[in-house]
Amino acid sequence: MRLTVAAALLAAFTLVVGLTRAAGQGLRSEEIAFIGYTGVQYDLFMMDVNRNFVRQLLDTPDLHESSPVWSPDGTQLAFSALNDPNQDIYIINAAGVNLRRLTDDPAGDFNPQWSPDGRQIAFVSTRGSGDLNLFVMDVDGGNVRQLTEDWRVDRSPAWSPDGTQIAFYSNRDGGGVYLVDADGSNERPLVAGGDFPAWSPDGTQLAFISLNRNIYVLDMNSRRQRCLELEGSQEAVAWSADGRQLVFMSYRQGRNAIYAVNADGSDEQFVMNTDFVGSFPVWRPT
Repeated sequence: MRLTVAAALLAAFTLVVGLTRAAGQGLRSEEIAFIGYTGVQYDLFMMDVNRNFVRQLLDTPDLHESSPVWSPDGTQLAFSALNDPNQDIYIINAAGVNLRRLTDDPAGDFNPQWSPDGRQIAFVSTRGSGDLNLFVMDVDGGNVRQLTEDWRVDRSPAWSPDGTQIAFYSNRDGGGVYLVDADGSNERPLVAGGDFPAWSPDGTQLAFISLNRNIYVLDMNSRRQRCLELEGSQEAVAWSADGRQLVFMSYRQGRNAIYAVNADGSDEQFVMNTDFVGSFPVWRPT
């Protein structure tokens, strides 16, 4: 019988860092990258669902990793890491070797997002003015250019699947989701009050977190929104590779946990407590 993602995570991660609770079933993916707390530091892990096996990709006392994201072909992971006092962007392959540092700047660089063709990485940085703005660089760390220039906060970039535009959060004009063309032109508002935008794999929908901390899904053609009406306060929504499910972090009954739900809001499932496993797990592209 095939082991579910959450059951595999419980069995395997217990051996690595002492996880004692997890639940849920029915997630549609084979491998998940995530940040796990070892009791000393936050490191990058990957779980193979079929083999019920978790391996630690990095064991780096001088780095504290966050925000992992898969390359479009699933062969590499980009992530940000704090190496006191700098926060920079790194890449490592799926086997946990060939660690490369892409940025080395006194400013903070974080929240990387691959372009759909795998040639560029968008990220957030405080370089220059000290404000949070969007930047893009080539995948080798070269050719860095600034996309947004605002004294307010621009963060959480999400590249459209066709590579032509980037959705992002900005607190300008009361806050919400904005769009900018991939060359930095044509900034325009999309959703007032929205946060943490996430494109569906086919680009027809955009999930986001509303001001009341629920998940909404926006139809990019009709611009109609639907609320998934979930319990608790939601954060950081992401799509499964097949576009059928959403995974998100939720604060309920005094604790944070990760849940999954069908894109229509049905069949919500508890996955894991974030007391034991780092937030924002990312499914490997299939």
